[in-house]
Amino acid sequence: MDETSKVNAADLLFEIGTEELPARYIPAALKAYSEFLEKSFKERNLGFKGIETFGTPRRLALVVRGLVGVQPDSRVEVKGPKVTVAYDKAGNPTKTLEGFARAQGVSIEDIKKINTPRGEVVSAVKEIKGGETVKILPEILEKTLARDVFPKSMRWGDHEVSFARPVHRLLVLYGGQVVQVSFGHVKSGTFTVGHRFVSGKGEEALEGKPVKVDSVESWFKALEENSVIVDPGLRKEIISRGLEEKAREAGGNVLSDAALLEEVAFLVEYP
Repeated sequence: MDETSKVNAADLLFEIGTEELPARYIPAALKAYSEFLEKSFKERNLGFKGIETFGTPRRLALVVRGLVGVQPDSRVEVKGPKVTVAYDKAGNPTKTLEGFARAQGVSIEDIKKINTPRGEVVSAVKEIKGGETVKILPEILEKTLARDVFPKSMRWGDHEVSFARPVHRLLVLYGGQVVQVSFGHVKSGTFTVGHRFVSGKGEEALEGKPVKVDSVESWFKALEENSVIVDPGLRKEIISRGLEEKAREAGGNVLSDAALLEEVAFLVEYP
């Protein structure tokens, strides 16, 4: 990562707000989304420091740390037709070569001849200026949403998209800037929601209290203040400590059951 890219780097927050997801769906979906984002960023030469995943029954979220703001410029060599097709017997460019040069955005003078296993061909070297990450993100994130990562998906209403459960909202921020992402009828915004019951009712009784956020840090703070523990690892710790405390009070011991602990942790937002 060069110095300019480091200066431009920022964190990406991608939260998918849903109706209650089956507990067993959440870990696998987060893993699949994380792997797809990593692959997509590498394919587009977008450097980043790491990807963190968070999930509750009503949200799937990924935080990409230190995602560069601009792709680095690149040089791409494109191979074209054989030399015998690109030039006539007198050595003049043919219409085939003219078409190739036009398609690649280079002049005839910039065309080179190279040897390949299929014989001598012409090639064009293109200088490609790196694009802005904020303009590349919508395509990547919409493809992420469209991936089939659940054992079973459903459609709802008259919408054409499908997901494990209906999607109600999208929160997508990159460096504090809203990234315009669509999934069927749902458009990205700047709001998350608190716990459905503990945080108090908001404008929509079934959604919980809506809270506006403008950064990854404010998102964590907003959820904590509205009774959502978004980190599944922390929820497991809280549940385990509670079990051990109750066991001591009863003069007994907790029978370890990792699978059950995992399931319960993904059944609640606030143990």
